[in-house]
This record gives sequence, structure tokens and C-alpha cells, in this order.
Amino acid sequence: MVDIGSQNIPAGGDSRAQILEAAGAVFLAEGFERTSVDMIAATAHMSKQSIYELFPSKLALFEAAVRSKLDGARRDSVVVDADAPVEDALTLYALRFFQGFADPVNFGLFRANIAAANHFPELATELHGQRMAASRPMADYVEALIAQHFIRPCDPLAMAVRFGGVAVEGARHFLGTPAPDMAGRRICADNAVRLFLDGYRAMVNGQDQPPRDRAAGPRGCGRAAPVARETRDAH
Repeated sequence: MVDIGSQNIPAGGDSRAQILEAAGAVFLAEGFERTSVDMIAATAHMSKQSIYELFPSKLALFEAAVRSKLDGARRDSVVVDADAPVEDALTLYALRFFQGFADPVNFGLFRANIAAANHFPELATELHGQRMAASRPMADYVEALIAQHFIRPCDPLAMAVRFGGVAVEGARHFLGTPAPDMAGRRICADNAVRLFLDGYRAMVNGQDQPPRDRAAGPRGCGRAAPVARETRDAH
């Protein structure tokens, strides 16, 4: 349960904004089903009656609160250091993506998408669009790598979404697995980068590019550090 006492939501002022701030904090921390209007009222330092005067139902309050949080989340974007060496750029992006994923608001919005899909299809579509938009900087970077023949042709946005999914270890943290510390996140990032480069590195005449070509990297993307390949036993 969200620690109501930890929510710094002052009493007084704009009642609607105060309610939305409290509702957003509780809904995103607890999820739709576990949240009650009593919890929101306590967090907002207001009565249930005051909340129902502005929002006729828990569903209406959920939609308004999630939209309010979504508007704030849209201002944040994970950037790619396109001038850094390719492997460094991918690693830094993966680490930043995990940091954003673990942010309580962003994490809560992922969870809110489940409830929104059942009650507010349009809101669910907006939440999905927000996740796609968050991957756009990576998609643009992937497109640049493709244009310079550094990696094989693929759908840039789909590849960016997959890369982000690998970097945060899929959906396991939604199921209760604690997020790893920074050392653990670095391992996740390194694995995502190795998988990406080993799987999508461009080929010339059916063969991997020689190390010198791989290291050079595309123009504007820096130099890519060599990626170690596992030695496979011949069977």
C-alpha cells in the first residue's frame, strides 16, 4: 500500500489539482483495483464528498488522474548519444531507459494501461502511444545505423521497442521481481547491446563485416567497440 504519510500533498489551494495529484499517486502505486476513494481522500486531505462533487465515480477519477500523469510523462524522453561510440551509445541508452522504466510514475503508467484497456480503450491507446513515442529517439538512431549499412535492415521502431524490452528484462518486474541495483542494470544493458549487435550487425557477401569495418561505425555515430562473440562448439 502507498505510504499516505509520505505523500507531500498540501491541503487547500486548487481542489481539483489537489485531488488529481493524490489520486495519481495512489492509483499508480496501488493499481486500480486496490485503490479506494477513501485512500485518495486521506492522501488529498479532503473528504470523500468533496471528491465526488468533482468526480462522479472512481472510474472517472482514474481516467482524469492517469491523463494528468500521462501529460507530465510526455515531457520526458530518453535520448541517444549519437556522437558516442555505437556500443557506448547503446549501453548508455539502455541504462537511461531502465532508469525511466523504474521511475514510479512511468512504472505506474505501464500498470495503468491494463486497467485502462478494460474500461477506457481510448486512454489505453494513448498510453500505448506514449510508450511508442518514448522509443522514438532509439528508433531514429537505429534508422541511422541502417542507412549507413552498419546493421541489417529492420523495422526501426519495432527494433527500438524490443531493445528496450530486453534492457529492462521484459515484464518480470511487473510480476513482483525487485528492480536490480546499478551493477545488475549494467549487466542487463551489456546483454541487450551484445544481443543487438550480434543479431543485427550488417553482413557483406554473406559474411560478418571485418573487425575494422565494425569498429569504424557509421558517420555521426562514433566508433563501435568490438563485441565479443561466444565460441560455439562444432557438433
